[in-house]
Amino acid sequence: MLRLHAGHGAGQRPSRRLRLPRRSRGRAPRLRPAEIARGDLKGYWSISISGNWRMIFRFEDGDVHDVDLVDYH
Repeated sequence: MLRLHAGHGAGQRPSRRLRLPRRSRGRAPRLRPAEIARGDLKGYWSISISGNWRMIFRFEDGDVHDVDLVDYH
């Protein structure tokens, strides 16, 4: 899980803006397989991020388009 500090980060060193929990440093993130979305999101692919949050996107001519994070509940 990535943790962001509150605020927009102005005046902070880049190393202070984004922190990884100690246990995940140096490890590749666990990725869940993408699924084809259904219902109102037909035509999109979906990847579970955490809890209710999913990243959705669609392919057009081999490129990724319309990337968004959605709370599906």
